[in-house]
Amino acid sequence: VVVITKTNGTPATNKVTLAPAMTVDTMNGSASKTLELASAGYSLKLANVGATGTVLTVSGTLTSNSSSTVQFSATNSGGNVTVPATTYNNLKISGNETYDLAASLTSGNAVGGSITIDTGGATLNATASNFNIALAGDWTNNGIFTQQAGTVTLTGTANLNGSTATTFNTLTINGTKSTVTVGTSDPTVSGTLTIGGDAAA
Repeated sequence: VVVITKTNGTPATNKVTLAPAMTVDTMNGSASKTLELASAGYSLKLANVGATGTVLTVSGTLTSNSSSTVQFSATNSGGNVTVPATTYNNLKISGNETYDLAASLTSGNAVGGSITIDTGGATLNATASNFNIALAGDWTNNGIFTQQAGTVTLTGTANLNGSTATTFNTLTINGTKSTVTVGTSDPTVSGTLTIGGDAAA
């Protein structure tokens, strides 16, 4: 268990920067504290094996710089693993587990880069709360995406990739000069497909 806590009450100076990579069971960023993931491919892997569904807690600020990745590979013998809403750059789901969104990854918590769902039983679940996802990068699904009644919004130039043909409930392509390219598996939209502004697919 890693707990990020310092004594200075100013978040801008009360900061820990991690680089280039770290694997932990759980990570807890306390209130008024900043955990910064450095650029140049930094990765934080949450790999707990046990009976807890909460492996990442961000009560303060998570600063995810360009090319950084937060990877959930933890498993929970007592249920699913929670993916909290925070400021991810790249988000990777890779364990033999179901990973439940705790809230929508939109607005201030929109994913700044890509989302990858790996093979081996990894499932990203929007849950019965129908949480939404917005991302600026690629969507790669080699596992399972349980879309529920949520919306996935692509806001940048992106590829829809992966060995699994993703089924979206609502898919929105909506960014300035956004271009989305379908790769290896054709996606299905069971609800509404919206292409807004000057975006193209």
